[in-house]
Amino acid sequence: MAEKKKVRRSSVVRFFVSGVALAMLAFSVMLLIALRIAVDQGLFAMSRDNVHKSGEVTIREINRVHEALKLCNEYLVDNVATYMRNRPETWAADLTDEAKKYFGADMAVIVNAEGVQVSPERNGKVYRPDIMKTALSGKSIDELVTLNEDIHCVYGSPIIIDGRVRGCVIVRKIASTDSLVQEIKEDTGYDVTIYATNGTLRAHTSVQGLKGTHMNDQKIADLVLGGGEIITNSIINDEEWISYYYPLKDRSGKVLTMLFMGTPYSDVRKTANKIFFTVLIICVIMSVILLVSTLLIFIKRIANPLKVVGDAIEHLGSGDADLTMQLPVHGNDEFAEICTNVNLFISMLHTIIRELTEVQNSIVELANELGSSSQQSASATAEILANVESIQRQSKTQTEAVTRTGEILNTAEQSTGTLNQLIENQSAATTESSAAIEQMLGNISSVSNSVHKMLDNFHELEQVVRSGNEKLSNVGGKVQQISEESATLMQANDMISQIASQTNLLAMNAAIEAAHAGDAGKGFSVVADEIRKLAENSSSQSSTISAQLKTITTSISDVVNLSGEAQTAFTNIVTHLGVTDGLLKEIDGAMSEQETASRQVFEGLTETKNMAVEVTEKSQDMSNAITNVSKEMNIVQEISDTISNSMDEMQAGAQQISESAQLVQDLATKTRDDLQIMGTQLGKFRIQ
Repeated sequence: MAEKKKVRRSSVVRFFVSGVALAMLAFSVMLLIALRIAVDQGLFAMSRDNVHKSGEVTIREINRVHEALKLCNEYLVDNVATYMRNRPETWAADLTDEAKKYFGADMAVIVNAEGVQVSPERNGKVYRPDIMKTALSGKSIDELVTLNEDIHCVYGSPIIIDGRVRGCVIVRKIASTDSLVQEIKEDTGYDVTIYATNGTLRAHTSVQGLKGTHMNDQKIADLVLGGGEIITNSIINDEEWISYYYPLKDRSGKVLTMLFMGTPYSDVRKTANKIFFTVLIICVIMSVILLVSTLLIFIKRIANPLKVVGDAIEHLGSGDADLTMQLPVHGNDEFAEICTNVNLFISMLHTIIRELTEVQNSIVELANELGSSSQQSASATAEILANVESIQRQSKTQTEAVTRTGEILNTAEQSTGTLNQLIENQSAATTESSAAIEQMLGNISSVSNSVHKMLDNFHELEQVVRSGNEKLSNVGGKVQQISEESATLMQANDMISQIASQTNLLAMNAAIEAAHAGDAGKGFSVVADEIRKLAENSSSQSSTISAQLKTITTSISDVVNLSGEAQTAFTNIVTHLGVTDGLLKEIDGAMSEQETASRQVFEGLTETKNMAVEVTEKSQDMSNAITNVSKEMNIVQEISDTISNSMDEMQAGAQQISESAQLVQDLATKTRDDLQIMGTQLGKFRIQ
């Protein structure tokens, strides 16, 4: 139980969950920091670009004044003849009054061909003779001029009647006014300043409290009045500004004055903070959702199947392995394939163990039969030894009787009855010994047949074990192939991660470009944001898949190790079978030798029986002709010696049979012990 608790403390699932949570936290923090920097830099860069682009608004507003003056000028030129006919005395005053009223001009002047102003001075007077001369020469003029430290738009056109220049019209309107800078600020959102013609005095500005003050940075003034422009960070009213200084030029390219457009850094920071905190809330919500969904998917698709496979493999490695168990197979993913292969492995083990158990049971029966036959052989051998000893004693008695025959010839007739009785006893003992040896030969034949049958069963068992070892090697090859395919999946997953990273970078660049585009890029900014979210999800899923593949690779390695251990176990079984096979061959050889010796004993007993018959006949002859006993005594002596030698050989054979029977019994005992060990090992697997 302590070992299991230790495994739970170092659980891969908890390690993965903690790793994902920490990685997501670190990623979120880094993302927010990068986002904060990107938002600040992007907004400041966008503000600088927008300030630079908005500088054109001032020029455009001044050009709009030009367009209004052009219309005013055209109105005067077109209506000169009409007013001269209808109002000959006040035509010039009436016409210029209406032009100023309708078009908002500050000055409207009519000059005759001699250069004399015919319009009243209340509508202004010519102060630039060069402009009047150009208009009287028949050319129109459109110019920006300086007057009283302000910028004015001037437009002049000749009055042509009947193909001749009869005079000219000159109109003027001030361009640099407080209302103009306020309108530009309302249109662009940026503060505007129009400097006086000396270049440093703020003549008109939308910045509160700066009108009539001077700019302190003379280097910037010299640069802009020299025709250049600059975007810089400057301090205005003790506050940092994004400032754009640029020149205002007339039609000939001469610099008239300096213009300013800018915005405070604080406004940009407020916008950046608003965007950042909005994104922060969204990121926190999305991170929590992503973490919970990732953990749920991991537990359902990886942790639970992995626990099922681990429990099954742990059960197979325990002391009581249930080979009837099958893992549930769901879906068609890698875990389903692993469960299928493990089920095939369990089924194969079930078949092999069942066949081994059947063969082991058969060998146990043969071993028991061999032990029984050995015991019977030992009993028969003991009887043979007893009979041989009895025959030896009788043979010695016969020899002594033959020796004393010469001395007791006179009592031969009386001893004949005793001799006949001894001969009958000898014949009966020989008959009993022959029957016992014949029975022993039958038992030895039965033992030999059992040994041959056992050898055939062991050969069959060895083939089954070798077949199981080959199948187990095939399973190891398939598991190795799965490991190689997992490595290919790891490479594909790394490529997906790189694509997701590049897509995220492109999405961020697209978002910045969309922000530069302003309102026109809002739609593209939404698309870019969705692409970025998709890239982030792809990157997160890629990390999850990578961890899952690493876990799968570890499980496959465990399966390979278990397959190697199973192969080692099969090799040990083959080794034990080889040892048992050798022992059976030794038993078979011993039984063959015992059978040969027994047959020799049987032949000796047969010869002894025949001799006993011959002795009986001689005894009968001796009864009939006692006088011929002396002559036949030599023959009887020779027969006695032969019987004695045969008894010695019979005793040696019986002793050899006894030793062979004991060897068979020892081998049978050793075989039963080996089979008991094999049964104990096979009993660890449950097949029913």
